Amino acid sequence: MAQRGETVTYTFSGDKETEDISNIDEITIDRMDGADGGDDNGTGGSGGLIEGATVDVSNYDVLEIWVGEKGGSGYTAGEGGFGRFDGGDDFNSDVGGPGGGGGGGSTELVAKDTSTGETVFIAAADAGGGGDDIIQSVAPVR
Repeated sequence: MAQRGETVTYTFSGDKETEDISNIDEITIDRMDGADGGDDNGTGGSGGLIEGATVDVSNYDVLEIWVGEKGGSGYTAGEGGFGRFDGGDDFNSDVGGPGGGGGGGSTELVAKDTSTGETVFIAAADAGGGGDDIIQSVAPVR
């Protein structure tokens, strides 16, 4: 259970985290990073960033924390990363050869009131898109 004035850091675990916030009136998001997209020959997109946001959570008793996963490399099937909403897969990676990188999974906070079932979206740091699968070559000029 998180306590008032306590700083809690969450990192990617592969699953949703939950925190009892029944004794907390507000939370401050010091820094919330979105997952990067996977890369291949191109670089995957960077995830979003939220800093210094304060949110009233006095009407809720549980906080769901989804820490997104970086998208997979095109050399390892280009799978989308885990998140509240998983990142997109690269469809070319299934047909042989390298494909593009997968998109990162979403990093999100959701508050719930377990007695009423009410859910409210708090914040999301969007994930980056996967890198391209363009193979570039340079031919000598004669």
